[in-house]
Amino acid sequence: MPVGIYLHECENLHIRASVDLPELTAVGMAAELLAKLLPNTGALRTAQSNWEELNTVRDEAKEAWKTEWPAFLEFRNDLIDHMEFAYRNNEALLKKLTAIKQGDSHADAIQDMANLSVLGKANLAPLETINYNVTLVDKAAEEADKMSGLLGPLTVICMWMTKLKWFATKLTPY
Repeated sequence: MPVGIYLHECENLHIRASVDLPELTAVGMAAELLAKLLPNTGALRTAQSNWEELNTVRDEAKEAWKTEWPAFLEFRNDLIDHMEFAYRNNEALLKKLTAIKQGDSHADAIQDMANLSVLGKANLAPLETINYNVTLVDKAAEEADKMSGLLGPLTVICMWMTKLKWFATKLTPY
């Protein structure tokens, strides 16, 4: 049942039960249940409104993420490829690159980009030798910051939506 209809039915039930309260208490219904109905209905309405707002914000954040992610991933992979070529004669730097490439989550890819930026800044000479545009090393850090700014709120929104859903189910008797 849609929440809006459920809320309307609760409010109607409160009106009908208030009129019939003497008869309902005579057959064993606790009057406190009726007293709790409207406050719980209001709390559920607020939770539903928050849920709907977060759904909108989440959808917008997902759309921004979907738009930015492919270019970010392509840039990350391109930077790794160039660094592997530039550092091909330095075993220690190749080991660092191998360690950076481990993991497959979104958060890991963002951290990879930040790590690549630090590694590149500390080892610019080999990148310059292959005529790599070293300004892209700084851009890697900027992109990592930008993508973490998109991922962080998306994660928090999903967490809040889970909490609101739990709250709403506690206010619904079935």
